[in-house]
Amino acid sequence: MDASGVPVDAVAPVRVFCRVRPLLDVGGAGGAEGGRGGMGGRRTVSDSLATQELESRVVVREQRSAASQMKASVFSFDGVAGPTMGQAKVYEMVARPVVRAALAGVNGTVLAYGQSGAGKTHTIFGSAALERDGAHLDGILPRAVDEIFEASLRAPLRVSLSVVEIYMERVQDLLRRLPDPPPGAPQWVLGPTGGGGWEAAADGEGTASP
Repeated sequence: MDASGVPVDAVAPVRVFCRVRPLLDVGGAGGAEGGRGGMGGRRTVSDSLATQELESRVVVREQRSAASQMKASVFSFDGVAGPTMGQAKVYEMVARPVVRAALAGVNGTVLAYGQSGAGKTHTIFGSAALERDGAHLDGILPRAVDEIFEASLRAPLRVSLSVVEIYMERVQDLLRRLPDPPPGAPQWVLGPTGGGGWEAAADGEGTASP
């Protein structure tokens, strides 16, 4: 902690974390001979990748041919989330220090980067389902919003929100007010409720929870 109460590691220029998603059973139960024979005899991810959360490392083992030696490559990160790490722990490790720093006036950004199907949407947004232990599967974004608005109940805060889509090198504001909205189209405004909470209110169209 520094003098302002902000975690020192939250103000580092860049911190990189690696999250490894659980394997998909593509071939069904017992498919690909238990995960060994589906790629021409080469080992699959279950055999070739290991997460070492305590050491913040990912070990990738590769054997280019049946006659070659197994080669291991070690990649180090600021933190590693293995396939069994839940959403709450990922938030605590990755995003909560950034949120706390932002509440103290330090700019912060959390972004997910990876190939299609790697689990970016699940990590950032989550889902309404529950984990095996009954914990919510909320991702980083809803947890960060909850923490920010909880902080707003303890001290005055002004919260602004923008949602943009970047596609084909074009940026589109997804919350913009339409110049000529169709009849009945809601224009959403976020504001406090009488009970101290927050709600998204549509102009002339009632309310809905964010």
